[in-house]
Amino acid sequence: MQGGVVMKAEAKGIKYDVYDVYSGYSGWLGTAVLPYMLVEMQTVNMQQATELKHYPPPYEQSKERLDVMLKSMRWRPTNPPMSEFVKK
Repeated sequence: MQGGVVMKAEAKGIKYDVYDVYSGYSGWLGTAVLPYMLVEMQTVNMQQATELKHYPPPYEQSKERLDVMLKSMRWRPTNPPMSEFVKK
């Protein structure tokens, strides 16, 4: 599941994107081995974080990076196997 907001902003004549996007996996109810997982991609501006030297990258560029990271996430087998995956 994914949702969020993307807005166009302007400061000192410079236009940039402001975004806050959530990607999540609901996990399995009633188990602790496959919990809920949430990844948030959020911008901050240079007034909020004075150590920043540049405005945030465009949303499309950040979304591509987020998608690559999300595709790299996967369940992996454990040793011993998780009880939910052991045949009974």
